[in-house]
Amino acid sequence: MDDQSFVSGVEACSLPAGQFNHASHLRLARVYLAPPDAMARWHALFEQQAPGAQEAFLRSLGLGPGEIARIRSWSRQFGV
Repeated sequence: MDDQSFVSGVEACSLPAGQFNHASHLRLARVYLAPPDAMARWHALFEQQAPGAQEAFLRSLGLGPGEIARIRSWSRQFGV
């Protein structure tokens, strides 16, 4: 579900029961509060300054090796 549909579902109280968990709460905060490029800039800075910590953080989120590689590659595309 894209961010716009997610926010619409939250605002209409129409998400399926149990779907609004901690991760959803953080997602809503990110959508409401962060400028569009904030996550890209954060990942780019993290990758630039502490690539090992970036990978460890992504692993701690339960992401697999392929997704971690994709995020790290994407992070390198942005200048900070």
